[in-house]
Amino acid sequence: MAGSINTPQILILSGIGPRDHLNQLGIQTQVDLPVGYNLKDHVYVQYDFEVLDMNLITSGIDWTLENMYRYFVNSAGPLSQFPLVFMYLNTPYNNETDWPDIQIDFNVDPVGNDLESLVAGYRPEEREDWRNYYRDHVGQRNRMGILCFHYRPHSEGRLTLNSTDPHDAPLLNTRYLTDPYDIASMVEVTRRALQMAHQPPFTRLLRLYQQPIPGCTLCSSGPIWQCDSYLECYARAVTSTVGHQVGTCKMGNGTDSVVDPRMRVRRVNRLRVVDGSIYPTITNGNTNVSSDVKTFLKFSMNLRFSLLSSFCRFPA
Repeated sequence: MAGSINTPQILILSGIGPRDHLNQLGIQTQVDLPVGYNLKDHVYVQYDFEVLDMNLITSGIDWTLENMYRYFVNSAGPLSQFPLVFMYLNTPYNNETDWPDIQIDFNVDPVGNDLESLVAGYRPEEREDWRNYYRDHVGQRNRMGILCFHYRPHSEGRLTLNSTDPHDAPLLNTRYLTDPYDIASMVEVTRRALQMAHQPPFTRLLRLYQQPIPGCTLCSSGPIWQCDSYLECYARAVTSTVGHQVGTCKMGNGTDSVVDPRMRVRRVNRLRVVDGSIYPTITNGNTNVSSDVKTFLKFSMNLRFSLLSSFCRFPA
């Protein structure tokens, strides 16, 4: 139980994983299993708006120690009225019509005060363009983000190891939006969000950031929500993880699975995996556990790795 990132890392370091990858790392293969495949995740893009009436901005957006203490200890203070609204919807591309595939959130959140932190996630050659994009908005308190989530992705990524050092972070080839369904759904959710934000009463309260993001061009005519080329470019440029990675130790009965339906690692005695890495497919709701549990699991990873070789029994 080390999570969708550290569980496959531990297994591969222990010789349980794809034979070709283990050979690349110089690790003796104990059991050849597709560990690290089937990586699934929820993704989102955010469109930024200026809130035109500062009276609507609450101090609840301040994540100070005092506010957090008042909220978590006494369920009081500004954070107890945190300004967040969300909704679930279906796109025309979703076959599971009873289970929504997109989510839209409305979240009042200030822009960071440090320009370099805002652009740190982009490639070095792109950062100057993003500095110019954010420069007029640094520290802006009256920002509302409309977050567009894709919750039933078809794209699959893969986790591999960078080295045999257990302290070295694994490599994630997420392959976001590589399936045509995913990019079509992402364009659809942003279209609906932007169209909604340009209807009354939003038009009296919000104004979309006017400049296009670096590398993308708005259509010469028509509203932004009808400009599919820009919406797709935007999605491919700024799509980010929701932190809901699952599936890297897939559960099932086939050769593409790592654990069986009783969560037992195939062809390994006395070893089970009990965490989000066993999801065969991703849910259309949040998958993550609380941060304190994550911290404990990260802390216990090295102990579990050291015990693994003595605890497991590999059949002859």
